[in-house]
Amino acid sequence: MDPSISSQKKCMGGVFEIKCFPQPHFSKEMCFKIFESAFDEVERIENLLTEFRPSPLQKINEYSGIQSVCLPQEALSLIETSISFSERSGGIFDMTYPTLAHPLRESAKRGEVLSIKEISRLSSMIDYRLVKIDSKKREVFLPQKEMKLGLGGIGKGYAVDRAFKILEDAGLINFSVNGSGDLRVHSHKEAPRKWRFGIRNPFHSDSGAVMGLLEIESGAICTSGNDVNTFQSELKGHHHILNPKEPLFVGDFTSVSVYASTAMEADVQATILMNKRKDLSYEYAEKEALFCIWLKHDGSVKLSPRALQGLGKKVKHSHEKASTISHTSFLPNSARKKSKPLSPIKGFQNRR
Repeated sequence: MDPSISSQKKCMGGVFEIKCFPQPHFSKEMCFKIFESAFDEVERIENLLTEFRPSPLQKINEYSGIQSVCLPQEALSLIETSISFSERSGGIFDMTYPTLAHPLRESAKRGEVLSIKEISRLSSMIDYRLVKIDSKKREVFLPQKEMKLGLGGIGKGYAVDRAFKILEDAGLINFSVNGSGDLRVHSHKEAPRKWRFGIRNPFHSDSGAVMGLLEIESGAICTSGNDVNTFQSELKGHHHILNPKEPLFVGDFTSVSVYASTAMEADVQATILMNKRKDLSYEYAEKEALFCIWLKHDGSVKLSPRALQGLGKKVKHSHEKASTISHTSFLPNSARKKSKPLSPIKGFQNRR
């Protein structure tokens, strides 16, 4: 029988799950109370960052081309962090992607197809460098009326990290936070075994099938994938991960998984690698020294140099202790074959 304690809650358009093993200093009831504090934090962040109901970000979009908007410091800091990722990625990660993403979503709801001409026109306004920021006044201004800003590419990973911090500060050990596939874990130094996670096989008819397993003691794993089509252009269907430089680019990969010290870092980097063309994605991963796993459309698997080096060895992070990742049963070149199903929540499933 599974001795773990777990709880789920719908947040940020998906399901968040918190799981821990029996605690030496807390009863089961106390663990659930701590879980609720973490869920409350996720909901607070969702209310801060949502673009679809009254929030500081929605206000920025409402007043685009009209006036600047004063933000809470937390939201401004996330915008500045997004800009940092934009600069590192050469603009592949861009917080102004909703300039096109919102019209695409609305046209899809109406059952309409956005023209290539209109996609090109809106894409010309996707440029994080156009956003005007006054850090001293904490003000942000979008200079063109149709420009939009969103932190969806960074917000969920940030929420996972904040929930993790709540649990850690409360004194929990040996726990995991799974934000719809953005996953971060904690292990006590005397934990009897590592966390084991399966990376979902999108080619399998069983949603619980995996293409491989990884074992980790700490850190975060996030997967970015294109197995869901969300809009149509005049040419073809497109997945939900939008490349701001090439909005009609379908992508060279089915999914990319990244292991990093934080969920925010892993989430953003997986999105960047997914959006880049194949050779540029490989080059970027090597330049950033990323631990990543690419799943190609033919079902074959490629591992970054950092992943090849780190599997079964110590992987050191700048902000936390060394972690061990074990290559448990990865299935290169076989993802399209039948693989063993477990019981996942979204992109990952786990057992310990």
